[in-house]
Amino acid sequence: MVSVDSLDPMVYSVVRRKGVLSKTLTTIDALMTYRNQRKHENRPFNLVASFCVQKINWVEIPKFIEFCKHRELLCSLQFLYEPSRYSILTLPIQKIEEIYTYLKTAAMSYGESILSPILNPLREALENSSSNLEMNQRV
Repeated sequence: MVSVDSLDPMVYSVVRRKGVLSKTLTTIDALMTYRNQRKHENRPFNLVASFCVQKINWVEIPKFIEFCKHRELLCSLQFLYEPSRYSILTLPIQKIEEIYTYLKTAAMSYGESILSPILNPLREALENSSSNLEMNQRV
């Protein structure tokens, strides 16, 4: 598994703490070459690229999925809960709703299952917000 977390060099260096995206991409290219060699030897293996979704990189999710598809990589999305200062869940509820809508639209192209690790926590946050609003209106 290779942790990518961003395809933007500036964002990558922040998320991966001074990481260099070009080095990661070079590593992925080398692993793909090795994977293809093993495939021809009837000893295939899956190569997985992971992406930890947070405030700074959520908009890159479709681009990351396309990156994986183009390279025949398994795509693994993880939702960041902690540290909370980086979590989407600490954004205003209107922004969470905007992100959820954006990703629901993306799910029409990529399938809901690939995006469910991100959509589910966002949906729960929206449902909890709605329930809290209804309870406050009753009081």
